[in-house]
Amino acid sequence: IGLGTLLFDAISTYLSATHVNAGTVRAGGANFLAAGSLFTIVDGATLDLAGHSQTIGGLSGSGTVALGAGTITLNQATDTHFDGHISGSGALIKGGPGSLELVSPQSFSGGLEINGGVVRLMTTAASGSGSVNVNLDGTLHSNASQSMAITLGGGTISSGIPVATQVYTSGNLQVTAASSVDLFYGANAFTNGEVSITGVLS
Repeated sequence: IGLGTLLFDAISTYLSATHVNAGTVRAGGANFLAAGSLFTIVDGATLDLAGHSQTIGGLSGSGTVALGAGTITLNQATDTHFDGHISGSGALIKGGPGSLELVSPQSFSGGLEINGGVVRLMTTAASGSGSVNVNLDGTLHSNASQSMAITLGGGTISSGIPVATQVYTSGNLQVTAASSVDLFYGANAFTNGEVSITGVLS
């Protein structure tokens, strides 16, 4: 689209990719965006949920995603890289077997939930300011020090930082049965928080 705003004012069912190269794509209601489409948001362009929760087929690019109070659910089968900005009080839910790489610090505050695939945090605060839930079939992988509260509901957390770098700090970790913690750092992995384990940790 051009520099204007394209409003989705009804449910869309197309499956091809959506490229927002300029201007704004705005959702006029809940789940009006195409649930099977991979959205690429170019730098300077905006995907605006306008507070309406949406499910899409994936996210990539370097533009802006404005959640408002809405939740965006990514059911993606492919691996994507997003170095733009996600704002608002809403949440991000990651589903599907693909991976989502978050490169930039984010300001959304509604939390991150991982139900499938991998979310890779490439910088500090890439998961926003809310709590993180990693459920069965989901993996949270961090390449930078993070400050967050994490609940492992059967999922996995891992790290890719050189030895002796702190990974998750100033947050609590809750681990339920069937979860996995794969870190380099032993006692240095979590500081200034609490670890609560339900089930068996081996």
